[in-house]
Amino acid sequence: MLILNEDLFKTDKIVKMYCSDIWKNTDESYIISKSVMNRLKILLIESYKNKQECILLVDFNEGETPPMSIIVSFISFMVSIKEHLEKGLKYTIVHTTSLVHKSWIENILKIYKPIKQIYIVSDKDDIKKYLLNKK
Repeated sequence: MLILNEDLFKTDKIVKMYCSDIWKNTDESYIISKSVMNRLKILLIESYKNKQECILLVDFNEGETPPMSIIVSFISFMVSIKEHLEKGLKYTIVHTTSLVHKSWIENILKIYKPIKQIYIVSDKDDIKKYLLNKK
């Protein structure tokens, strides 16, 4: 299921999203993933109400790849919160070391046009570079 780590949100306005290894119970995973998406929306709203923007770090190296139904749900969700993304998101960093995932992400980005910049990175040094140079 989707997991949202907010440890760096209050101090650095960074939200990390990743997957667990548990996608067996699709109904339960869908409900939890929907809750995570709604929490992300709340954090975006909180960011722009405080006149700040947050950074979303999506880590594809942790956990299992979600089922297609969750992926479609997530894309649909991102489209539905366009206003909040415009106001509350600075940019997104997608971390993956898998060429398969990278290709898959690039194909999704051909369909879904992001509101803010998305950086696809393959190592932690690149993450640090974007976090240090783009804040």
